[in-house]
Parts: sequence; structure tokens; C-alpha cells
Amino acid sequence: MIQTLLRATPNDLPALLVALGITECPEIDDDPDPDIGLSWALPQTGIDISFDSGRVSTVFLYGPSKRQQDYYRGQLPKELDWEMSFDTVGLAHGTPSRHSHGDRSASGPLGPLPPWVRYDGDDHCVHIQFTTDKCRIEMVTIMTAERAP
Repeated sequence: MIQTLLRATPNDLPALLVALGITECPEIDDDPDPDIGLSWALPQTGIDISFDSGRVSTVFLYGPSKRQQDYYRGQLPKELDWEMSFDTVGLAHGTPSRHSHGDRSASGPLGPLPPWVRYDGDDHCVHIQFTTDKCRIEMVTIMTAERAP
């Protein structure tokens, strides 16, 4: 499962990616800004990986509505499917730990705020972002419990 990447070091990560069937060579960005830090982008696979203190802390999986052709096609956590709606996820997984119904009227730098739900586990959480109409999943983020806001 993709959450096995959490807490991996940059040295461990290539073998873990290959074990998951991911062979794309990452674009590595080691930003000197401590708020950004090290990140690996795998744009053809639809994955971005962020590190904190030398270990993977966050894995972003982009869906077809975010990336069209280059979206994540592997197995999603929690038996999710990109075509699941906001309501379907709630029915399948129960009340989330946190959620937002979004705000179509907001005009921030990235446009309207999308609806999302988050399910917290003991050692990681899964954040699910939907399209603004709540009809399908747009992005899934898996993060360590320590990284979750």
C-alpha cells in the first residue's frame, strides 16, 4: 500500500517505489527554505512526496480531474476510487475526523475552496479532496499523524 512510503528515508524510497511498481525517476527539489524542504515529484505517475526531518511525511496522489493524463493509477488507500463522491465516501467510511463542505464563493489564490474529508488513524491520516461539485475525488493525501494540521 502507498502509505508504506511514510517515514521512509530518501535512501530507502527508491526500492519502496519499485516494490509498488513505480519506476519513474523523481524530480528532486531540495529547497533551502525550511518550510518547504526536500520534495520528490513523479509527475508522470501523479505523485508528489514531501519530507520532514529526512523522512517522508506526506504523499500526494493526484486524480484524473487534477492531472488529466498523468494521474495516479495505483491502488488508493481505504479502498477509494477516483469516481467516488463526497457522499459515497461518507457512506463507505463513516463520519470523518475532520471535514469541510468547501466554499465555491471563496476567491483565494487557488480559486474556490474544495470540499474535503480527513480520516485519522493511529500513525497516519488520509485527506480526501473532492471536485467543487463533490462528484468525484480530485486528490488523496496521506500524511504522518505528526504532519497532519
